[in-house]
Amino acid sequence: LSVASPATVSRAGMIYMNVEDLGWMPYVSSWLARKEDQVLVDTLSRMVEKFVEAALEHRRRECKELVETDRLNCVRSLCTLFDSLATAANACAAQEGDQYVPMIENWFLFCLLWSVGASVAEEGRKRMDAFLRDLAAARWPSQETVYEYCVDPKRKQWVLWEEKLPTTYKPTPETTPFHKIVVPTVDTVRTKHVIQAYVQHGRHALLVGNVGVGKPVTIQSVLQALPESKCSMV
Repeated sequence: LSVASPATVSRAGMIYMNVEDLGWMPYVSSWLARKEDQVLVDTLSRMVEKFVEAALEHRRRECKELVETDRLNCVRSLCTLFDSLATAANACAAQEGDQYVPMIENWFLFCLLWSVGASVAEEGRKRMDAFLRDLAAARWPSQETVYEYCVDPKRKQWVLWEEKLPTTYKPTPETTPFHKIVVPTVDTVRTKHVIQAYVQHGRHALLVGNVGVGKPVTIQSVLQALPESKCSMV
C-alpha cells in the first residue's frame, strides 16, 4: 500500500492514511494501551512526552547518521527494546518499591539511546551526549559519554560498559582458528547486548559499521549463544 495511489487503495475498500501525517504517536499510544500497570504507563507517558520528539529533532538537525533511519522505525525499536530489557529480571518491577520508577526511567533512557541515538556517527554521539545530559540532568556519571554506560540491575544505577568485560580471556576451545578469535571489547559487549535484546524478542536487527570492525563475527557469536530451538547455523 505504501506505493499505491489513494485512488487504488480506495477501490479496494480501504481508507488510506499517510504515515507522515499520522506520525509516531499512534503507535506509542497503542503500545501503552496494552500495558496494565498504571505506574508504568504514567511514567512512560511522561518520558515519551519529554524525550522522544526532542531527541528525534535533535538527531535530524544536529547529527549525521551512518545509515538514515525512519522516525517511526526508531520509535518502534525503542518500544521493542524497552519490552525486552525492562523486565522483573532486570529490576524493573513493582516489587522494587521506591526504585521502580527510577528503574523505568533508566531503562527508557537506555533504550532511547540505542534506538534513536544508535545510528549517529561518532561526532553525532558527542552531540547526542550533550543533548541528553542537558535534558536529563545528573542522570549519568560525568566521566564518559552516555554511550559508555549501561544500566546495572543489581546496583540499580548506571555503570561503565568496561565493568562488563571479563577480567581474563582465553579462546574456547584452544583449537579455535585465529581468524575466529574475538577478544571482548566495550564495542563487542554492548553491540551483542543490544542485538540480543532484539533477537530474544523476535525482532530483526541491522548491524552497520566500517569495514573490518567484526560485524559478521559479532552476529555469529550472538546466534551461536541462542538455544537450538531458536537458531540453527547452516
